[in-house]
Parts: sequence; C-alpha cells; structure tokens
Amino acid sequence: MRRARLRLHGALGDFVAPERRSAAFDVAFELPVGLRDLVQSVGVPHVEVGAITIDASPVPWSHTVDDGAAVEAHPRYPLAAPPDHARFLLDVHLGRLAAYLRLAGFDTAHDPGADDPALVTRSRRANRILLTRDRGLLMHAALRNASYVRATDPLLQIDEVVARFALQTLIEPFTRCMVCNTPLENTGRDTAAGRVPEDVLAAHTDFRHCPGCDRIYWQGSHHERLLRLVERMRGG
Repeated sequence: MRRARLRLHGALGDFVAPERRSAAFDVAFELPVGLRDLVQSVGVPHVEVGAITIDASPVPWSHTVDDGAAVEAHPRYPLAAPPDHARFLLDVHLGRLAAYLRLAGFDTAHDPGADDPALVTRSRRANRILLTRDRGLLMHAALRNASYVRATDPLLQIDEVVARFALQTLIEPFTRCMVCNTPLENTGRDTAAGRVPEDVLAAHTDFRHCPGCDRIYWQGSHHERLLRLVERMRGG
C-alpha cells in the first residue's frame, strides 16, 4: 500500500472531516494515481483547488503521485478580483439563487431539466461558471470553472457567491429579467397600458419591459425589499 501526505489549506477543509482540516493526513492508494484522482478521493472537487504542490514544487493535475509524496492544496476561492466573464450556470436546486443573481444584473442561466452531462457541456461551451451543491457533479474531469455552494438558505447563498467571486462592484440591479434572464429595456406607459393594473399605470411613469418573456416591471410594493437585498449584496 502506498501513501501520500496531503494538506488542505483554507476553505478546502470544508470538504473533509474536522480532524483533517488543521493538519496533514495520509491518503492510501494501491496503483499509480494521478494528482486529480488523489485529491478528489478525499472529497475535494478539483475545481475548488487553486495552487497545488508536491514536495513544495508546483505540478499540473496530470502529475502522477509517488509513494511518500507531500501534497499541499490551496483554495481557488475567494477571488481577489472578479472574473473577466461573470456569467453563471446553476443546477436545478438553485432556482432562487438564480433569481437573485439576475436581480443583481448577472447573466445567469438556469435550466431545471438539464442533467449533469448537459450542465458540464454548457459550462464549457458557453464559458459559464457552474454553481451547484452536488459535489459529484463538480468532480467531472471536463469542468474548468465551477464552484460548490455551501449554504442552503438562498439569502446566504447570494452572500456567499458575491463574496467568493468578488462581485460587489459589478452589481447592476434591475437590468435583467429575474424569470428568463433577458436584459430589460426601459419603457413608458404606452407599452405598459393594458398590461398592468390601472392604479399602477396611474401611479408610475417608468417601466421596464422584458423582450424575452414580455413581462413588465415597475417599482411596486416589493421594490424596497429588493433594494435592501441589493444593498446587502454590496456589503451595505
């Protein structure tokens, strides 16, 4: 039986038992094993790892681990600066988070009917960051940009994602449809007439129209609550 000594730094400790979070521990393996397989064998998705070394030297994921190797893995997140393309893809379980990201103005795809292979393919082809609570999905070798959402409460999830990807300065609220993700267009009463209640039409002059699903948005009674949510995202 061969053994490697693995140490997980920072947030990577979230994926292992508490006793493995603060110190290095042994990982046993029989056949020659690749670095990615070794790390994922303890429950850490490779997409959550940033820098990784063997015997203090940086190595690629394709590296084969030798008996007695000392492996150290550092977290990829949180990012120091937002990604060049803050475009997201969420799995079936994160519908409310998808709506919150769209509220903040982020291009966020959410297809509840998509299976794991479809999500992996779309993430790669469309250059979208895949967010999921499915660790098994994150261990797909083809994934490059993805992350595990730890929180279960949607409000805590949006806090988590904004902080992890340093999105605070990129927030542009009320610019994207929360239902279908299409960018909204500013419009007036003529477009809204006959499509919103008469009292709403009389009380407002500014509306936003979604050319994707034809919805009309206005600053209704829920607007203050949404503004508070946006300020929360910005750290206010």
